[in-house]
Amino acid sequence: MPPSWFGQLRRTLTVVLHSSLAAAATLVALAFSCSTFDRWLARTDRHGRRHELVWSISLLMFAIASGALW
Repeated sequence: MPPSWFGQLRRTLTVVLHSSLAAAATLVALAFSCSTFDRWLARTDRHGRRHELVWSISLLMFAIASGALW
């Protein structure tokens, strides 16, 4: 049977791991959201590239959701 401090350390490391993964997912989603939104803004024909705006919105919603885990 492991010592009692081992269980506490394991729980702490688990929380740190989950928080860092949520932070990484948030930052990556924000970066891609800004990138796709910038591509949408650069287009002169907005009607043919609606999917880029939809991708930007969906990535922003994902960033907000993963940021809530952070």
